[in-house]
Amino acid sequence: MVLSPPALSRSPLETPPPAPLPGEVTLGLLHGDLFDPHSSYAPVSRDGLRAAGYAAWFLGHIHRPDPVTHDIGHPLYLGSLTPLDPGETCRHGPVLVTVDASGGITARRLPLAPLRWEHTDLSCGDLDDPAAGLGSHILRFLLDRIRDGDHPAALSGLGFRLTITGRVARPAEVRAAVAQLENELPRVDEGGVLAFVEKIRCAVTGRHDLTALARGDDPAGLLASVILALQDDPRGERAAELLQKAEERMTRLANRPEYTLLDPQRRRVDPETLRRITIDQALRLLDALAGPEGGDHGTA
Repeated sequence: MVLSPPALSRSPLETPPPAPLPGEVTLGLLHGDLFDPHSSYAPVSRDGLRAAGYAAWFLGHIHRPDPVTHDIGHPLYLGSLTPLDPGETCRHGPVLVTVDASGGITARRLPLAPLRWEHTDLSCGDLDDPAAGLGSHILRFLLDRIRDGDHPAALSGLGFRLTITGRVARPAEVRAAVAQLENELPRVDEGGVLAFVEKIRCAVTGRHDLTALARGDDPAGLLASVILALQDDPRGERAAELLQKAEERMTRLANRPEYTLLDPQRRRVDPETLRRITIDQALRLLDALAGPEGGDHGTA
């Protein structure tokens, strides 16, 4: 049974779909939003799908595919056949569904997409000279990812969004090196597979002793205590208060007139991303307080 409703802000299941036929395996195919009850893209609920009595539901709308497991009793987002955007990570391709003589259902994804995107952290903290050696470090990483052997024959492109991490003595120099790499992002081609960096960001920090700094009552101590609260106790009362304030500021920013043309769903920031952004900005401020070199603040 195939349901293809136009974009609408109410559930298409308000009009009950055809009942499954006795003795037949009925599968549902639906374009809808399973995660946002206020969506304008045919919002549906798991309970509503289960109430239809179908053996399985296969969904469209979310381009990032769900993992295919042997248990497909839960709604499964098929995802796009090939990733259309760098945010669409995971392996893409059609899903082969088999119904056996007894009515049992199995499914497996056929990894036929020629392109795959990955979002990856790459540490440079162990390099002797992180700023000077960063370009070579990234090229080695790309080659290793091509050579790891875990790629389907159809793959011809591996795209990365890299976050450079690590605790370094001179974070300002590493940030400058990352900025230079943005002018010509690294790429390497081997064995018919092109591995390339589509976007690179820097999240290195100085070698700060956060615990020692947090004992102080100066600005550096306050920042260190904020970072520790967000890192070590993200569900605690203090972290919750900090993140609530950060969310309020992000919401005010997202609602500015220049952003009103953007899809409201794209203007939202999930809690984990907000926590990461807040920690990143606090660490940058701490680096700035450490002076021009931006490292080794509060170390013994």
